Amino acid sequence: MSKLEELERYESDIESKEEEAENAENELKDACERLSNIESAIGNLSDDKEVSESLENNKTEAEQEKSEAEQKKEQIVQELEELDRSLEEMNTENENSASVLAEIELAGEDVSDAKSIVESRRASIKAQKEKVNGMLQKLRQ
Repeated sequence: MSKLEELERYESDIESKEEEAENAENELKDACERLSNIESAIGNLSDDKEVSESLENNKTEAEQEKSEAEQKKEQIVQELEELDRSLEEMNTENENSASVLAEIELAGEDVSDAKSIVESRRASIKAQKEKVNGMLQKLRQ
């Protein structure tokens, strides 16, 4: 697989993770709101033990939903961290290529086409890393 194809695959993976992250955050928000509402209702029904006890099952379900949403979110964070490491490896390889090109350019070779490939990769890697790091920062809040 060429580096360009690999970068395109990473870009697709990032877009997919972005959607997954948004869904997980929404699920977590909904579960937290549900749990809060149930806990509030149980608190307001403190005098009616029978009804408040029946809401405990709902509370347990809401806590489970919250836990599952948190696990999804953590899984996405781990996948994004792995993607970031892969992008960093690709960046290192790209910078090594740039270094080799600089050496042979000093020897008088025309490397303008190759340099434009390296520059294009550099820009793409940088943009993708920024997107991944932005998502990671948002998910860790």
